[in-house]
Amino acid sequence: MLAGYDHPHFGRWAAVTTRAHGAGRVTCVGTVPGGGLARALTGWLASVPVSGWRDLPVSVTAATGTSPDGRRVHVVHN
Repeated sequence: MLAGYDHPHFGRWAAVTTRAHGAGRVTCVGTVPGGGLARALTGWLASVPVSGWRDLPVSVTAATGTSPDGRRVHVVHN
């Protein structure tokens, strides 16, 4: 578990969890992350920062990665 809930009922489950699978990893986010958690997750999930997308508004997060076939994948969340 990477993150949990501080709640008497939902605290039994992970808010964010990850597990290695094959040559990759599956990460499940079961919450709507606030700004800090969103920045931490995108930084952790995409080890290569998205060049030029550093000075975005607080409500926007951006990350990039590489798909199995070698194409660049960009995730921008507002």
